[in-house]
Amino acid sequence: MTTEPPPQTLRADLPAQAPDPAGHQPDPHWRGTLWAVWFASLLAAAGFSFVMPFLPFFVRELGVADESMVGFWAGVAMFAAGMSLTIFQPIWGSLADRYGRKLMLQRAMFGGAVMIAIMGLSQSVWQLVIFRFIQGALTGTGAACNTLIASVTPRRQLGYAMGVLQTATIGGNALGPWLGGMAADTFGYRVPFYVCGAAWAVAGFVVLFGARERFIAPPE
Repeated sequence: MTTEPPPQTLRADLPAQAPDPAGHQPDPHWRGTLWAVWFASLLAAAGFSFVMPFLPFFVRELGVADESMVGFWAGVAMFAAGMSLTIFQPIWGSLADRYGRKLMLQRAMFGGAVMIAIMGLSQSVWQLVIFRFIQGALTGTGAACNTLIASVTPRRQLGYAMGVLQTATIGGNALGPWLGGMAADTFGYRVPFYVCGAAWAVAGFVVLFGARERFIAPPE
């Protein structure tokens, strides 16, 4: 009579924390990067919404005399940036995977700084629409900020870091229209574009000198 061995208990000893996937390089100084990107994101969100409240009035100043067309051209200018942003975001995302997320965030900040300031020099509504299209193609700071923080933050702290980062966007979007409206009433409709460009430039330098990324390029 043979005795069957006792059944073995199937058990998988899983680690307490899932390992970071390939290409994810948490930085020991990730908190400094988080707060640098938080401040840059706050400036970018406030600066971008700085010029939104009076955009229809700026369209009227550019020579659109028909009141029924003011809202139309303001909508076209908004649509132009959204369309180019949609087209170019996958391209910038692919380049971020190849060359680093910090570099793409700098591109978005400095590119936006230049183009938003140039919008203040517009002499016709068509120029404004074209500049808005180029601005949308070059920016995308929200996605770039999120991607950089996600790439340097330890997985167990990722929810906290992303939540903190979102407060900058919300706060900037809340503060920007109020400040922009007061600036437009005081200095006219063109000066806020220059202020916005300056804010984005400062945000770019904050990322340049304050954010860190240990990027390792993937194999071909």
